Amino acid sequence: MSVIKSQTRLPVDVIISDNSTDGSESAVIDSFLAEQGPHAVSLIRPSVPLPMAEHWQWAIARAMSVQGASHFFVLTDRMLFKDGALAHLLAITEKYPDELISFTYDRIDDYSRPISYLPLPRTGLLYRMDTRSLLRQTANMVFYSCFPRMLNCVAPRNILEKIQGKYGSVFSSVSPDYCFCFRVLGMLPSMLYCDNSLLVNYALDRSNGASFSRGIATKASADFERSLAIGALNGEAPIPGIRTVGNAIIHEYCRVRKQTGDCSYPDVVLRPYLDLLAEEVAAFLDPCAVSSAKKILADKGWRATTGFKMRLLKDKLLLQLLSMRKRKFGTLDEAIRYATTRPSKNEPWVGGIHRRYGKQILPLP
Repeated sequence: MSVIKSQTRLPVDVIISDNSTDGSESAVIDSFLAEQGPHAVSLIRPSVPLPMAEHWQWAIARAMSVQGASHFFVLTDRMLFKDGALAHLLAITEKYPDELISFTYDRIDDYSRPISYLPLPRTGLLYRMDTRSLLRQTANMVFYSCFPRMLNCVAPRNILEKIQGKYGSVFSSVSPDYCFCFRVLGMLPSMLYCDNSLLVNYALDRSNGASFSRGIATKASADFERSLAIGALNGEAPIPGIRTVGNAIIHEYCRVRKQTGDCSYPDVVLRPYLDLLAEEVAAFLDPCAVSSAKKILADKGWRATTGFKMRLLKDKLLLQLLSMRKRKFGTLDEAIRYATTRPSKNEPWVGGIHRRYGKQILPLP
């Protein structure tokens, strides 16, 4: 909806790919489209519901068959563009038509009560990023919001065709967004990052990643795992048995690294990797999941160092400071309305963090 309502003013084609296993949800989509005006909206459905990566690949292939389409991005069913954000993104794309351009998003926490919205501080600047630096950061367990995952970036056709030609697909594996991310970071010498929250993410109760973060299975996460081949989940990670978001990311990194054999992808650094898993496990809500994961870590030789404990304390204090920016709401509709219409406030003081991996600041349109 956030794209459709802007579509009459912007040169955007919209393809809705319905991969639902619930007929009532498909009926809602049909009803919604029947109420729309004469927009350039296409509805596609695979003949049978597909696993996530296969669905993404099927949908992007259909999108790339549209003649004259020069750029592509994926907007998931749990994300909305903020007012004016799509126009801003297209203006950047027109100024830098050959570049991969990523951006970021803010999150509505509608899993907990009261519902809250946390707009994170952003500079609003446009950076040229060093992709090799980002790969080195990944090997040391530093995952920045600039990582291009197609659900937070716009990609020119020629880049997608280059990935397709090298790997036989644009998307693959378990997490198609991070699979794409590490494929493209290894292929491009640099990319652009708009340090601005252009999207709002919500419906955390339907998020596989959020389910892994909590250490509690949901219907959506159970359906997701049933669609995978045996051993596919985190199978390329150094410790496959721990189910966390970070381990899923490292699985994709290691899988692409193995496929390419490219020295641009450094070896995973073990100590930061173990610390990351331990930090994620500490946030699990299921005591049994915590106990099981801690045993695996202990068997791998992990012990909490003073540095690890200090970092946990530092992260906790940072989260408490950031929580002061939270806005609380009685309903999800109220939170979405506020988050999508509230103008972003740029904070130049946060720019220091981006200079660690940004090569230069570029002019915005």
